[in-house]
Amino acid sequence: MSSREIAVFFVSKPGLFDYARLMKSSSVVFAQAEKIKLLVIDLVMLVLVFWLVVQIRFEGGESFVIPWIELGVISIIQLISLYIFGGYEIQVAAPARQKWLRGMLSSGATVLAVVVINYFVGKEKAGLYGRGVLLGSLIGFYLVSNLYRQLVLSEFSKKSQNSRWLILASPGFLPGIKKDLERQELTGSVEFLVCEKSATGIFNNLNLQLKKNWAGVIVAVEKTDYLMPIGDPAGTTLIHFLMDLRFQGQTLHDLSAFYENLWRKVPVYYLAPEWFAMGEGFVIVSHPIRQRVKRLFDIGVSLTLLVLTAPLLLLASALIYLESPGPVVYRQTRTGKGGEDFTILKLRSMILNAEAPGKAQWAQVKDSRILKCGNFLRKTRIDELPQLLNILKGQMSFVGPRPERPEFNQDLEKQIPFYNMRHLIQPGLTGWAQVMYPYGASVEDAQEKLQYDLYYIKNYSPLMDFQILLRTVRVVFLGSGR
Repeated sequence: MSSREIAVFFVSKPGLFDYARLMKSSSVVFAQAEKIKLLVIDLVMLVLVFWLVVQIRFEGGESFVIPWIELGVISIIQLISLYIFGGYEIQVAAPARQKWLRGMLSSGATVLAVVVINYFVGKEKAGLYGRGVLLGSLIGFYLVSNLYRQLVLSEFSKKSQNSRWLILASPGFLPGIKKDLERQELTGSVEFLVCEKSATGIFNNLNLQLKKNWAGVIVAVEKTDYLMPIGDPAGTTLIHFLMDLRFQGQTLHDLSAFYENLWRKVPVYYLAPEWFAMGEGFVIVSHPIRQRVKRLFDIGVSLTLLVLTAPLLLLASALIYLESPGPVVYRQTRTGKGGEDFTILKLRSMILNAEAPGKAQWAQVKDSRILKCGNFLRKTRIDELPQLLNILKGQMSFVGPRPERPEFNQDLEKQIPFYNMRHLIQPGLTGWAQVMYPYGASVEDAQEKLQYDLYYIKNYSPLMDFQILLRTVRVVFLGSGR
C-alpha cells in the first residue's frame, strides 16, 4: 500500500450536522462479495463432486437419485470446517502452502465428524454412505476447491491492487488511521487530503482530487468542521459538497462505518459520546429478549463443554500437580459487568506465588513463570475451562470482552477513551477481540482489543456468537492462543 498527503485548508467555525446519514448506506462490500462467491461455488462443487463419486461408486445405478441427506450432512460439516480453518478469509498475501493446508485440515475435520456421527448415530439412521463415497467426495472437493480458490483470490488480488482510496481527514485523526493502515490490510494505493484550519480556500484543489476515479472516499473530519465553507464563490460548506459528490455516484465512507465493514472493529480514537448515545446497535445492553437468548446459549454450551471436557480437566490437573505441587485451580479477582468484581477460576499455568503480593503483572511472551505444561494449556485455552462454572453462576457469558484485573482497569480507563464501556455487558470466556487479535500485554494492545470489544457490543447477534465459537475452535486446534 502506498500513500501520499495533500494539504487542504478551510476556515473553521462552530457547527453541528447529522453527518452520519450521508454516508451510512455506503459499505465496503468488495471482500464480502468474494467470500459469497466462494461459498456459492463451494456449494455447487460439493453437489457435483458428490454426485459424480456416487455415480462412479455405484456404476450409474443411482443416477436419478440425489442423496440429499448425505449431501446435506457433509456439505454443512465441510463448509463449517472451511470457515473454522480460514477458508473464507480473503488474504491475498497468504502463501499457497497455507491455502492448501486449510483445505486439508477442513476435509480432515469433516471426515472425523462424519466418523463420529456414524459411531454414535449409525450410518443407516444418519442416512450416510460408506467410507468410499465420503473419502472420494472430500478428496475430489479438496483438489478442485483449491484450484478455483487460486483463481478467485488471484482475481481479487488484481482488483484490489488496482483500487485507489482517498482519505479526507482532520490532522488529529491521522496518527490513528496511519497506524491501522500499517497494521492491517488495505490493498491498493491510499492518498490523504489533510484538512487544516486556514483562511485559504481549497475548492479547486478539493474538486480536482475528488473527481478522480476512487474506489471510495473515507471521511474522518471533526464533527464541527462539516459546516465550514470550502472556499468556493458560492460559500458551499463541506457537508453539502460531500452530499453533491455522493449523488454524483462517488462512494463515501464514514471512518467508523469503514472500520466496521472492512476490519470489523471501531476506531476508538475517532468516537465521540454521541456515537454511543445516537448510534444504532447495542441491543444486547438493554434488550431483555436478546439477553435471555444469550443466557440460554451460555448455559447450553457450558453444560455441554463441562461434560465433554471433564476427562481433559482431570488430566490437565494431574499434569499441573506433578510439575508444581499445590492447588491446581487458580482464583483471581476480575472486573465484570457494571464494574463489579468477582472471582474468576482458572487452571494454574504458572508457578506458585508467581506475583509479588499486591503487584499485578501482565504475562509476557516466553514468561519464565509459566509451567512447561502451562504453555500448552494457555495456547489451547484449556486453562480457561474452569470458567464454565463462572458462566453457570451468571458471573460471565460464554462470549464477551475478557474480564480484566481491577488494578489494570484503573490505569487503562485513564489512558484509553471509553475503556469502561466494555463493562456494559458480562465478560466472556472467549470474545471477538480474542479471536481477532493475538495476546497483548500493553496499553496499546488493550486499546486495540477494546476496538474489537466495542464492535461486538454494538453488533451482537446469536449468529455472531456462533461465529466466535467456531473461530475459538480454530484457536484451540491450531494452538494460536497465548
